[in-house]
Amino acid sequence: MRATGETGREALESLGRDGRTALLELSEATAIVRTSLRAWDRGDLSTDELTAALRRTDAMDAAERRAYDDVLEATGDDTVKQLTR
Repeated sequence: MRATGETGREALESLGRDGRTALLELSEATAIVRTSLRAWDRGDLSTDELTAALRRTDAMDAAERRAYDDVLEATGDDTVKQLTR
């Protein structure tokens, strides 16, 4: 969680147990976490949406995560919002 800085700490304090667990489990996927936290920090995602995005990302297998990373690289932070739907 050090890589996510102050925003990561604030998110951990704001999220419920499920959201915190998902965020911590994703700590290895720093790019996904940073993008999700940036969207949350800007107000583009609610706390519930952040939790949903983190859960869905955590549930991805390796191939799905690679595909998500490719889309994320091509489209930027808007991909995170789509993940909450």
